[in-house]
Amino acid sequence: MKSNFGGRLRLNLALALLCVCGAAELPAADYVTVVSNTPNLLGYWRFDPVFQSNSCVNGYTGTLQGNAQIGPPGSGCPLPSEQPNQALLLDGTNSYLTTSLTGQITNQGSVLVWVYLTAQPSTAGHFFQITSQAAGGDDFDFQIQTDNQTYFYTDSGSSTVYAQALPLNQWHFLAATFIANSNRCIYLDGQLAATSTAGGHSVNNTAFWVGNNRVFGPRLFQGRIGEVAVFDRALAASEIAAAWSAALPPSLNIALLGNSVVLTWPTNFSAYALQTNGSLAPGNWGTLTTIFGTNSTNYAVTNALSASQLFYQLAQ
Repeated sequence: MKSNFGGRLRLNLALALLCVCGAAELPAADYVTVVSNTPNLLGYWRFDPVFQSNSCVNGYTGTLQGNAQIGPPGSGCPLPSEQPNQALLLDGTNSYLTTSLTGQITNQGSVLVWVYLTAQPSTAGHFFQITSQAAGGDDFDFQIQTDNQTYFYTDSGSSTVYAQALPLNQWHFLAATFIANSNRCIYLDGQLAATSTAGGHSVNNTAFWVGNNRVFGPRLFQGRIGEVAVFDRALAASEIAAAWSAALPPSLNIALLGNSVVLTWPTNFSAYALQTNGSLAPGNWGTLTTIFGTNSTNYAVTNALSASQLFYQLAQ
């Protein structure tokens, strides 16, 4: 299964001289490990075969409502170290997830979440709630409204707005962070997308929901939601960038060595196969049968050059 980040790594041997032969790569941390090891994690709903609708940390439960269901393997966001991943499937009609996480967001907090829209709110005719812990004056609500823009509310009505529509039928990584009376931010695919100044915020007694809003609903999400993580502090931009980087496919290093090409990639991406192609025609990729060894923290393959092998990629 190939990544839908558009990240197939094709490298023309004519450019290989620009690479450093034998350059070592630090082993890449996987996304789940990065998120799980980030301090102040309250709850993390992965919708995996082990924890199902429950948080994999701190014992918080999750209950599927209406037609909500956990999708089959492969339905989730594309994490290189977690294939095939799963997601929460929501139909926009009566499906959402309630949880036992209540309160605990005082004067700062963060949400990390992957979303896959199958419709726009403007077409559905109602808001799409991504996550919520709503209360008058002390909201913690992440949502897409009927103008198709993404909003993050944390006080008595003001919000930070990402003013572009998310594309349909694509996974995207969203993050929202705030500090009361200070910065309130929305990140898209690891990059800061919008910021404003938040008002005050105190702890509320509302339960954390996914895909709907208990106070201002119904605001039923239509599409898929995955990897929902909640923190009781504002994550730094570097922490969000680290999570995004951990979700990217592995890089493939290439260098010439005499009449051969040396290809290396991190050992913790063992699910990837090395493929070669004489052109960029999609049907012409073939897996190299050369047995690979290890070089420092990398897998390594030394392959004799031939006219039929001009491009290389890693693929799942």
